[in-house]
Amino acid sequence: MDPVRLAIAGAGGRMGQALVEAVLAMPGVVLAAALDVDSSPATGRDAGERFGRATGVNVGSDVHAALRGVDVLIDFTRPEGTLAHVAACAAAGVGAVVGTTGLNDAQKATLAAHAQSVGIVCAANMSVGVVVLLSLVTSMVLTRLDYGSATLAGSPDLLQDKLQSVLNAAARLVCSGRKYDHITPLLRELHWLPFPERITFRLAVLAYRCQHGLAPSYLANTIQREADDDSRCGLRSASTDKLKVPATKRKTIGDRSFPVTAARAWNSLPPEVTSAPSLPTFKQRLKTELFRSARRFRSK
Repeated sequence: MDPVRLAIAGAGGRMGQALVEAVLAMPGVVLAAALDVDSSPATGRDAGERFGRATGVNVGSDVHAALRGVDVLIDFTRPEGTLAHVAACAAAGVGAVVGTTGLNDAQKATLAAHAQSVGIVCAANMSVGVVVLLSLVTSMVLTRLDYGSATLAGSPDLLQDKLQSVLNAAARLVCSGRKYDHITPLLRELHWLPFPERITFRLAVLAYRCQHGLAPSYLANTIQREADDDSRCGLRSASTDKLKVPATKRKTIGDRSFPVTAARAWNSLPPEVTSAPSLPTFKQRLKTELFRSARRFRSK
């Protein structure tokens, strides 16, 4: 039986190099071609040079030339490159395995259309190494960003932008993104809320806990429903599930207090979210709503 001839796109990257090394050690397959962009330091060099192996295959940038005599292309690049490579595969009758992250719905639909003519396996870059890295980033970065984030409601945009930049760097690390790659597709792929929405998420969850006996009394006692206000008896607001926003004198202090920020976060949510019967259901609906309404995602 003839060995399977593989081409690897993104061969100069960390995942590409790991794939090259794995292919060289795997029986029944052979490295037939390697691809990367013209600007990559690996282009024009032996695909195994970085780890001291001579493969006899130089990294090139011409996908059409690389696909001659190849059975399958493995692509771990960027969405734009992936679409071009898969289109070339469809034209050449070569199967493709796509591990690229950050594909939007339209790009996934394009891949599905090409799959009508050639075999395509599309799975986000979720190797064991990436899963471990994601777990480490979640435990060491995201938990620290979220800890006490409710107290940052109403804080200056400059401060929130700095914390958003930390979140962006973590997303690029997990997805092997470049410094100037657009961050929105990566956040969407990881299902990470932008930092302002993370604050809203924490406040809304605390507000839900306060109303359902799941929060300490010192927090729960600061929350009041509009329907429980005797002065509103007989008014239309007496039947609402909205929270009363306390009057404040100072925007720098009073408007950033928990009773105010939690009530405003809660009141911004639609009834189908606030009426959730359990905390897990509430969190699920809340995250979906925040993704839908987030300005960063809405503009894309």
